[in-house]
Amino acid sequence: MSSVLTLSAILQCLAFSLLGMQMLLSNSVQGISAKSLQLDALALACRLSSTTWLEGYLPNDQTGDFLYRVFVVLSLSMVLWLLYRVLNVQHRTYNAEEDPFLQLRLRLAA
Repeated sequence: MSSVLTLSAILQCLAFSLLGMQMLLSNSVQGISAKSLQLDALALACRLSSTTWLEGYLPNDQTGDFLYRVFVVLSLSMVLWLLYRVLNVQHRTYNAEEDPFLQLRLRLAA
């Protein structure tokens, strides 16, 4: 049952890689939320720090020793690369005013 955590980390890494492929193939970041990617990066960094220093969050089987952490690191690096592409490289195709997180923040401020 604890291998489900490792499987979820692998699938999450696959999801970010597919998002990166979509970005590269379409040469556009339209429809991608930078704020959502920032939250993903924060969550992955917290998860990685928990598994590195506190030994929490790790699966009980052998996959928790190495494989789980590798896929969390890969996911975090992909998210940071995606953020770099969205905010710097392809910022012309990023529609900040259509970002749902920014719209929510504007609604809450009003």
